[in-house]
Formats: sequence, structure tokens, C-alpha cells
Amino acid sequence: MAEFEGAIGPKDHRVFFGALDPDKLGFSERAIRKLPAARTMLPEGDFRDWTEIDAWAGGIANDLAENRS
Repeated sequence: MAEFEGAIGPKDHRVFFGALDPDKLGFSERAIRKLPAARTMLPEGDFRDWTEIDAWAGGIANDLAENRS
């Protein structure tokens, strides 16, 4: 990640929860999810918090706009 950051100079870095649609998984991913521990660790559903994501992206947009002036 550090090499990537050096190349593009990001304003910020965050990791957000995602979504898991089992219908879009390949054979090996579906096989892994059959294990009880995997089902617990990789629950099905959409866990994205769009309000939080929009606020983060908006903050970066504001910083860029301020630095542009």
C-alpha cells in the first residue's frame, strides 16, 4: 500500500464494510462459505454505510476545492 500511496498521493485512506452477494461468488468461494466459520466471518448482505462513505468523499472533495483556490 505504501508504494501505491507514494505513486498517487491520496488525500486519505479508509476501509469500509462491503457487500456479499453469494449468487455472484465462484465455485471455490461458494465451497468455502459452506464451512460454519466462514459463514460467520463472511455474512451475506450489504453492510455499506452510504452516509459515512458520502461524508468521507465529500470531505476529500472539499479539501481539493479549497487547495485549488
